[in-house]
Amino acid sequence: MGYTQGVNFVVGYLLILGYEANDAFWLFVHMAMNRRYLLLGLYEDGFPLANIYTMIFKNMLKRIDPELCNHIYANLMLDDSVWIFKWFITCYLYSFPIPVIKYVWDVFI
Repeated sequence: MGYTQGVNFVVGYLLILGYEANDAFWLFVHMAMNRRYLLLGLYEDGFPLANIYTMIFKNMLKRIDPELCNHIYANLMLDDSVWIFKWFITCYLYSFPIPVIKYVWDVFI
C-alpha cells in the first residue's frame, strides 16, 4: 500500500488525539492489517472495501428512504465520490465535527 487519500485524515486524527507520531503510525498499521478493522481494504488499489461499503449504503438508503435516494441520485445526480466514498476512506473524518467523530470511532474501535 502506498499513499492513498484518506490515510492522512486517519493518521492526522490519531495525532490530534495526542498519540506520538511513531505510535500513530503503528496504530494505523495495526488498524490496517487487523481483520477487526479492515482498513487496508479501504486503501488498496481500486478501493474494494470502500466500494462494497458504498454499495451497501446505497442499497440500505434505497430500502429505508426511497424518496431521499431518488432525490439524491435522480434529481441532484450526486456522484458517490462526492460524499459517501469520502466518508468511508476517511473513516468519517472528512465531513463531521470532532464530537461526532469521537462517538463514531468509539463505536468503531
